[in-house]
Parts: sequence; structure tokens; C-alpha cells
Amino acid sequence: MRDTTTVLVVGDDPTADRAVEEIRGRVDADVCHLRDPHDPGSRMPQVAVIILLPSAGAEVDDLVATVMSRPDCEGARLLLVTDREHLDLASAVDHHRVHGLVRASWTPGNLASYAAAELTRWRIHHAAPDDVGELGVGGEAAGDGGELGALAPRSDLLRQLRLTTDEAAAELLAAVEEVLGPRPRVHLPAGVRMTDVGEDVDQIFLVVSGRVALSVTSRAGTVTLHHASTGPVVGLLALADQRRSQVTARTTTPCEIVPLTVEQLDRALAGDPRVGGALTALSIRALSARLRRTQARRVEKTELAAEKSELAANLQQALTELEQARADLIAQARMATLGELAAGIAHELNNPVAALLRACDTVLDDLPELLAVDPLAADLVRRAGGDSAPLTAAEERSARRALSSVVSDPALVRRLVAAGMTDPQEAAQLVAGRGRDALERVEHAAGAGAALRALRLAGSHIAALVENLRQHARPDAPPDAGQRVALAPVSVLTTVEDAIRLHGHHLAGAHLEVQADANLPTVLGDARQLVQVWSNLLTNAAEATAWHSADTEAADEQAVEAEPIGAEAIGTRARGSEPDSDSAGQARITVRIQTGSDAGAGYVRVVVEDDGPGIPPELLERVFEPRFTTKHGVVRYGLGLGLGIARTIIEAHDGTITLRSRPGRTTVDVRLPAAPDGDGHADGHAADRHAADGHDADGHAADGLETGAPAGAQDEEENS
Repeated sequence: MRDTTTVLVVGDDPTADRAVEEIRGRVDADVCHLRDPHDPGSRMPQVAVIILLPSAGAEVDDLVATVMSRPDCEGARLLLVTDREHLDLASAVDHHRVHGLVRASWTPGNLASYAAAELTRWRIHHAAPDDVGELGVGGEAAGDGGELGALAPRSDLLRQLRLTTDEAAAELLAAVEEVLGPRPRVHLPAGVRMTDVGEDVDQIFLVVSGRVALSVTSRAGTVTLHHASTGPVVGLLALADQRRSQVTARTTTPCEIVPLTVEQLDRALAGDPRVGGALTALSIRALSARLRRTQARRVEKTELAAEKSELAANLQQALTELEQARADLIAQARMATLGELAAGIAHELNNPVAALLRACDTVLDDLPELLAVDPLAADLVRRAGGDSAPLTAAEERSARRALSSVVSDPALVRRLVAAGMTDPQEAAQLVAGRGRDALERVEHAAGAGAALRALRLAGSHIAALVENLRQHARPDAPPDAGQRVALAPVSVLTTVEDAIRLHGHHLAGAHLEVQADANLPTVLGDARQLVQVWSNLLTNAAEATAWHSADTEAADEQAVEAEPIGAEAIGTRARGSEPDSDSAGQARITVRIQTGSDAGAGYVRVVVEDDGPGIPPELLERVFEPRFTTKHGVVRYGLGLGLGIARTIIEAHDGTITLRSRPGRTTVDVRLPAAPDGDGHADGHAADRHAADGHDADGHAADGLETGAPAGAQDEEENS
């Protein structure tokens, strides 16, 4: 079959000319000669075979790549003709570009036959299925004149390798019988052992028909090594190694066999070369089948090992999850016990706390009656012990300036304002008509009222904490993230201030700064629960910034002497000193209270930020889980429930809480929907309390809550 294919000879020396002369007319294709492999020249018909003869000194690997990169040489088969003893063909071999090597001093006629064979292989590879028959496939290749005659082997071994197993076995038996004469056939049923492990092998068995399995016995039982890959010759390998049999050969179907002793086999091999060729071909076939089976089993074993590793990993993951589930069950059991304990604590504490609060109310009602002789002191008790918020730093400075117009002594002005007296007329009457004892009595009255307010606030907070803990821990009454709370207009700024005053001991040593927008709207919610949220966030921030460092301990020694939560913490500032404005080296906690809107809906935003070490990214998603702690198992505030409770409370207020963290900064962002306009603003003078930029309306630093001293210890008037 001739087509428009080309055999291309590449080279510029006389050897290339000799190759062209020999090949032309002896292959069924056009023959072209390309002297310069780097010259693209004109495009040729499809090149099927390339005869490459590199010149002396040429880089053969690069030359092969150059020739094979020609568009008309794509898919061509290449014969490399050279007399070099050492060749660098790494790239050519790796990319399967060289299909044969021929010595430059070839025997005349061989190069043409090699080229014809490669041309036939190329045509078989590129022929359509219907055209393969035209090439002579299936005929007697060497004698029918078909194109495949170029591929017909001349040796008995290669010829017999092309036969089927049955054909090769029949040819072997025919060659043996031609030397030894007709051989008797032995018929065996299934289950007969032809060889056994450990026995000497002094004969082979030619299996004419039937199947034989090779097996060994191990601790796991009988293991079949080969069955379909046994082959028609049994015992040859042991005979070749001159060893005892390593396997048991057993018939698995009725078999017809021809036994041959070693002497008979030797005589047959010496008498007819076909016996050796056929025996070798059958052995190669059997070994090839066994090797392929071994390779397949190796791949299967590797895949099974990978599946085993995957199953082991899945099992380990399942065990880990089971251990976690077990730990969770234990934790739930503990929480159930804690719930029962919390219920008992709530029962035991609620009654005394309620009695304490009633006593506070009674004292607050009766104390002014006892001070009836001094109406001014009685009025100060009512004002200091009432529900109104204490004066901020800006309000105090404004009051000091007002009182300075009627009282000339700055120290006396500070004492009057600290006692809660802001009316210049009352101050003038007190200074003009009373002595030192009256002033001290007024101060004590204000301090007593403030102490009563602090006592009421602390008692209410204790009751709220116990109730929230009971609701969170009891398994029969878990916190409901969607549960609505009793709603009332609440000043967010006031709840933040209350949290700061109640937890001044936690915040000692930290530089706390509160920044608030002017005219903050109220939110609808539960003031006690919001105080608990800010308490949790501030306490976590304080602990994260390592407030218990040595510097803080030193600061604690210089702090105001411990007193009941009241006079100092609530902010009457009856006593105390101006804090040091230098906060270098201190941990910093910033609280920003802002207002904003989203899609037309207003909200109040509270941001608590600290400069602690941060939270690892892999733990951020778990910080709101109940019982989760980053404190290495140390049970601290809220029994590890702080952020979980905070989220539950905020979501019950229809708000959101998010947390972001990186080394050196952790930010908790809380947003609460603002109350409708009809509920008014939290404070008409919010701007005076905490300006958004940290300054009051008069331009002075809003230092009432920006101090490194214990939070709640209020500032004295700045020097003007």
C-alpha cells in the first residue's frame, strides 16, 4: 500500500548519500534528503521514518529534538545512524524520540530493511481499523507478500513468541516427539499433586490440556501463587535452579500431561533446535504472565495500603470525635450538677440579697428622717443614693467653675462638688452660715448616700449573675438565643459606666479610655443584662492584657485604700487624687460608644478593644462556645461562660456581637438597635459626659474614666 509518506534522510556526509542510495527503491515511500537539519526548507509530505546521520561534534540529543520538532515530522519514527561509542540521548530517550540505533558501517541492505520495518510500524499505528487487513495482518507475514512481511521475524524464538500458548505448546510437543518418538499421555483428575514443596525435581511436565495451580502453605493456610499464569510447562524453574520444588503443583481440572525426565529433555534439546526455542518461548510467556500478575497485585496492594491508611485516619478521626463526644457528655453531666448547685445557690443567695436590698431602701428612706435637723444633708443623701447617674468629669469641672464664683477657696470648692453640691446658692449658704462640722456632715451624708447606691447596684448585680448562671447551666432550662427580654429604654453609656465601677478591681493598672458620641439614643433592653455583657468584655480584656504584672502590683499599692463599693467606685469623689496622665507601659483598653444607621435603622455600637496578645486564628470560631476558655483550663470569671452568655444576651436584644483578633489587638464589636424616637435619648448631656474624641464640650480631656488608677477613682480638677 503506497501513500504520500516520506522516508527522510538527514545528513551532509557521504554516509548520508550512501543511505539515500540504498533506501531509495527498496521502501514503499518517497525518499528525501535533508543536508542541513536546521534548514526548515520546503514542507514535505508526511514524514514516516527519519534516518538521522549526525555530523562529527554535533550534539546528538539537541539534533534529534530539532529534527523531530519539524511540523512534517510529527509522529515519525527515527533511526539514528552513528559510529560513536558514547551518546548523550537523555532527552531523546525520555521523550521516546529514538526508535533504533544503527552502526554507520552497516551491512549493505540492512539499513533498507530496518527502514522498511519502521515504515510498516508507522503505517500500522496510523492506519484506520478497516485498512489494517490490507497491510497483511493475519497472513503468513514472511511468505504472503503482505506489507507486514517486513516485520516477520527470522529467528525461531521471536517467531514462536508470536504464536499463541497452545500453538507454541503443540510445536514443542511435535519437536520433542520428532526426536524421542511418540510420547504416552497421562490423564489426571482434578486435585492431583504433580510436584510438592521440598521434593527433588527430576522431570518436567508438559501440560497438553487442563489447568494447574501453583501454591504454598503458610501460617495463613494455602496460598495460590499462580493459576492462569502457570503455563504449559511445570517444573522447569526448579530444574533450572537445581533446587527442590518451592511450590506445590496441583491439577484443578482434568489434565492431559506428558512427563519428560531430565535425560529425555536433554536429548530433545540436542536433537532439534526448535525444542529450545519453543521451551524458551513458553517459559518467557509464563514468566511474563506471572510478572504482570505480580505487578497488578503490587498496585492492588499499594491501593489497599492507601485505603487502609485512609480508613485508619477516618477511624482515628472517629475515635477523636467519640472522645470529644464523651468529654462533652461528661461536661454536660457536670453542667447538670452545676445547674443543680446553681439553683441551690440562687435559692440561698436570693433571699439574703433581697433582704439586703430592702435594708438599703429602708436606710435610704429613714436616714433623711434622722437628718431632718439638717435638710441640706438629708437632700444630699437622697440625691447620692437615688437612681441618677453620678457627675462626670466634665460636669464636675463645670460645677467647680460655677461654685468658684461664690467660694474663693479652691480646695473647699472641690470638697463641695465631691459631696454632690452643685448649686452656687446652696454652697454660698453652707459656707456663710455653717462651720467646719457642718461641711464634714454634708460630706458624710453624700458619701453615705453613694455607698447605699453602690450597695443596691452590687446586690442587684449579684442577683442577676446568679440567675443568669442558673439559666445557662441547667440542662432543663438552657439559654434561648431567640428569647426576648423585658424591654425598657436603657442608656448604653450608663450601663457601661456601671460595669466599669463594679469591676474597678479587675481593671486596675490598665489605661481605660471611654469615648462616646453626643446625644446617644437609648436602646430597648434589660439594663442588668447589658451591665453583665460589658462586665464580661471588660474583664476578658483586662485579663488578656496581663493586668496582674509587676507594674500593676506596684500601682495597686499606690491605689486608693480598699473600701466598700461605693464612695470611691461610684464616683462621688469625696476622696481620691488626680491620676498620673502618663500611661506609658500600661495595658490599654478602649471603649467606644457610637451611633449609626444601617438601611435606615439606627443602632448603638459598643467597641471594646485591648492591646493584649490576641487570640490564635484557629480558636476564634470557638470563643463563643460554652465552657471554652483560652486560659489553659483555668476557671475564671463566669466559669468560662462569659462570651457565650454575652452573645446570648445580645442576640436576645436583637443585636449582634463579633470578635476580631490579631497579635497586639483584640476587638469586640457589639451593635444594638436604637429605641424608637418616641423613647428619647439616653442623656441630653451625653456629649458632656464622654465626647467622641475623648474630650468634653469645653475642650478638656474627658479623664473621668481615662486613668491608670483603679477604674472609678475619679479625677480632681485639672490645674488651670
